[in-house]
Amino acid sequence: MSYLGYSIKFARFLVSKTGQSQEKEEILAYAVEVLTLNLLNILCTVFLGFLLGVLQNTLICFFTASILRLFAGGAHSNSPWRCTAITALIFPLMGITGAKLALLENFSVYILLILSALISALTLYRLAPVDSPSAPVISTTRRKRLKTLSLTALAILICLLLIIVQYTPAFGQYIACFSLALLWNAFILTSFGHLLFRIIDQIFNKKRGN
Repeated sequence: MSYLGYSIKFARFLVSKTGQSQEKEEILAYAVEVLTLNLLNILCTVFLGFLLGVLQNTLICFFTASILRLFAGGAHSNSPWRCTAITALIFPLMGITGAKLALLENFSVYILLILSALISALTLYRLAPVDSPSAPVISTTRRKRLKTLSLTALAILICLLLIIVQYTPAFGQYIACFSLALLWNAFILTSFGHLLFRIIDQIFNKKRGN
């Protein structure tokens, strides 16, 4: 299914110039569409984070969750436009929440980090990778590799965070935002995360039907 009409036109143009097959046209159209939607996703998220004054916090949340999702998968909407809207909203809101949490008295961002890391590691170990019906992970070997990669990515991200926060006065905000991103990533791996996205899709589908 194509959501962007120009992706097919652009792929058809490339195929006509290079003499490739119809199968190549479909692959190119899919690639163009994925790249365009991902770029739009990033731009919308960054723009809203900038408007709300939490750009750095938003970027920490976005890239932390995106890297883990790359290997672990997770729940998603059946519309790429809703995925973009959810992403553009959720990560700036995490950025704001992280900033607020870091300012609370008697609140330890390190305890939050430990708890979120444990929850994330356990969820990744038990559930990852969570594939989609359109692109199922059938190979047992590949599933094991993706699980290992997701856990390795988590460990590397935590190490990088602990190094980075040594050189910034905003370490509390960064740790809180990172922790929230871990919790979000763990959530979308669970059945509750899938349920949330199904509810969102049903709400918009009903509105469209009306």
